[in-house]
Amino acid sequence: MSEEVKDHEASSPKTIWRTFWILLAITIGEILFAVLIAPKMGGKLIPNLLYAVLSLMKAGYIISEFMHMKYEVKNLIRTVGLPCLLLIWLITALAMEGTSWKHMMNKPMPEGAEMEHTASK
Repeated sequence: MSEEVKDHEASSPKTIWRTFWILLAITIGEILFAVLIAPKMGGKLIPNLLYAVLSLMKAGYIISEFMHMKYEVKNLIRTVGLPCLLLIWLITALAMEGTSWKHMMNKPMPEGAEMEHTASK
């Protein structure tokens, strides 16, 4: 099969509708989980992890279908994927650092410790 035929099949309305239905099913699953199951769970960690995983699944599927990455060579996929993983790591690290800073700022200051700008007034 020639490359032109493969590209044409990848862009066919049948493929686009199949992608639409798959993404719709994942989204409906997320909404049903958020409305029916997540409120009954005690913590927020598992629902948040599930939302993150499902969102990453949708993003990966969109990239593979609409950017035609599943038809590319593996090295190109890795070249695009590695910066995305590093970006996810960066966002996670910044969120954790921000939370740490927030908790640190909410602690009362020890006795006798003053901030420099208040001491100069």
